[in-house]
Amino acid sequence: MRILSLSHNPLPDMRVEKAAYTVKKGGHVFFAGPQVHGFGFPVKTFEKTYSVPFNRKANLKTLLYWKRLKKSLKKVISECKPDSIHVHNFVAGKLACELNIPFIYDGHEYWSISSKAKKKTKLYHILSHPYKEWLTKNGKKG
Repeated sequence: MRILSLSHNPLPDMRVEKAAYTVKKGGHVFFAGPQVHGFGFPVKTFEKTYSVPFNRKANLKTLLYWKRLKKSLKKVISECKPDSIHVHNFVAGKLACELNIPFIYDGHEYWSISSKAKKKTKLYHILSHPYKEWLTKNGKKG
């Protein structure tokens, strides 16, 4: 099985790498996200890494930036041909859903952020709510 790990955070990210290391035994694992800065694991966890342009404007689904992000991800998908995508945040989940690709959502970023919710601004909660609601309704397909 070929799995693409998709995150808006660059590597190293131990949570993403631990999940990839676990599933690597069953197949091939790739990473797509912002430019990769290095690996947290001493072994090479991902078969290949790809840089896709996640940024604030793309995360807010600003049209030009969102289209650029989708186009970049389509290229990655055509090259690594994943059977499914392991998404690590709401934005990546929305993106995978729009591309009509089977995905597994892992909410570890959301739960770690929501535990610090009092420190977050109201704007963060207002902007992230539509993604959470949309994934809850549409993420259960298939």
